[in-house]
Amino acid sequence: MKFKKQFWMPDGETHFNELDTKDLITYQSQIRYIASELSDKGTAIDAGAHIGIATVHLSNYFREVVAFEPCHENFVCLARNCEQIDNIKLMMMGLGSTNERSVMQSVKDNSGAGYIKRLEERQYRPKDSVNGIQRD
Repeated sequence: MKFKKQFWMPDGETHFNELDTKDLITYQSQIRYIASELSDKGTAIDAGAHIGIATVHLSNYFREVVAFEPCHENFVCLARNCEQIDNIKLMMMGLGSTNERSVMQSVKDNSGAGYIKRLEERQYRPKDSVNGIQRD
């Protein structure tokens, strides 16, 4: 885990390194604007919370934020980024429209680009794993 641009993120992450700090600030201001328009609501759901960039900002506008993140590496960073914020509840799981077994497929250099695959469709590709290690 490394600290870059105000957030803890997985060691293999390079996508954020390529983002200009201005782009990240623009993204964060968009989250704040959306949250301020919805802030009369009590609970925000952050599905696919990644490392918590939106989660942290949502916590300023809602009484409670429930953040879901299925990727272990991201979840560890999410927990670290949110550890001082009392109104965030973290759930290490994904959300979906069906109840079935699936696999979280990580992308080693872009921790926010992970995706879910049905178990029977999974095809292991080393370049899509975290540090070349197959995740079960």
